[in-house]
Amino acid sequence: MEAIGIEKFKTSPVGTGPFVVEKYLPKEKVIFTRHSAYFRGAPILTKVQGMLMADVAATEMALIKGELQAMVGPMEETWVNKMEANKGILVDVFGPGEDVNLHYNIKKPPLDSIDARKAIAYAISRKEMIGLFGAKIATPTYSPIPVGLMAGGLSNDDLKKAGIDWKSNRMIST
Repeated sequence: MEAIGIEKFKTSPVGTGPFVVEKYLPKEKVIFTRHSAYFRGAPILTKVQGMLMADVAATEMALIKGELQAMVGPMEETWVNKMEANKGILVDVFGPGEDVNLHYNIKKPPLDSIDARKAIAYAISRKEMIGLFGAKIATPTYSPIPVGLMAGGLSNDDLKKAGIDWKSNRMIST
């Protein structure tokens, strides 16, 4: 950035991924070319073009008409249901795309009390939280690193096998 300046850097990204930015047209599209020296081997695709479309309805229509091969849609179960109703459209929900965590200042009352923190944990229903987003796009998490995000994510079964009861945050007898 120091060598080329902030303005040039904004449209000339640097990275180590499988594709190299060939062309960037602001608010229109970005074209990526295969990075043949990619350390994991050259990608199968020689080129990928990403259209920058702000209007979700226009993007959906372009996908349905076959003008696009893929799109990123809203994280809403109603949207997933709507798109799944179209023949030839495969909706692939994968993730996690984001995770919601609560962080407490345990140096100040009442959260300096483990019992207060446990009460909050008991009061929050994972089932109701998932209901806010929809079961098709949300899954419960049981560790700071969600399963599938990176190594180290723990499932509820992993916790049970380790003898940990997530509800009470203490070891359980096995």
